[in-house]
Amino acid sequence: MDTNIKSKDRILNTSPYNRLSTINEFTACVGTNGNYGQDTICDGFKDAVHILTNSLESGEGTADSLVYPILFCIRHSIELYLKDIYHSVTSIYIAKTKKKDFIRLQKLNRIEKLISQRINDKQDKLSFIRVDSVDEDTIVRSLAILKKRQQIIEGQINEVHNRLFNKFNLNSFTHNLSDLKDKILNFYTIDKRISEVFDPVLPYLSHYEWIDPKGDVFRYLNDHKGEPHLKKK
Repeated sequence: MDTNIKSKDRILNTSPYNRLSTINEFTACVGTNGNYGQDTICDGFKDAVHILTNSLESGEGTADSLVYPILFCIRHSIELYLKDIYHSVTSIYIAKTKKKDFIRLQKLNRIEKLISQRINDKQDKLSFIRVDSVDEDTIVRSLAILKKRQQIIEGQINEVHNRLFNKFNLNSFTHNLSDLKDKILNFYTIDKRISEVFDPVLPYLSHYEWIDPKGDVFRYLNDHKGEPHLKKK
């Protein structure tokens, strides 16, 4: 076995972060194990705000120091929700303006899901049958065919997805609230129901656009020029 792999395994096995806690409250499911999405992270920052403000009411926390993580968590949850809205709005825009490709992408995703389920079923069967049996050879050949088909379908999915979404996804990697708002406004007229929900939010969003447009004000004392963030605002 490669020396680097051995070293990695040893570190992973001895890391205190890999030890299972007997207290469920401190065991969090993350990554592919957690079945989480963007909304989970958004809700985490939003919930942190409530927990921190409650600590002020109970006397456990001090406002002079907690004001910064409280306002940052509010601001960051707003950013994440705006990115989620942007993704939803552009998806609706694509669905309405590129209907043929959008339907094809949905169909390909359904096919890939079915193939993935069949692969999992075959692998489960393989783990229960007797080694070197006739059934084993049949399942192994079937798995090889399914995986090859899955690879082809995944390539088609990536091709269609990139053609439809790439230019929108690349533009969404920003921390600037004004940029995110403007990107949403560029597309949200595709359905009048979106503006009916989003327009009432704009007056509240304007406060954060002014005082903390890029998400730095409540994280750092000074800006990149060395000037205190809150000196003027």
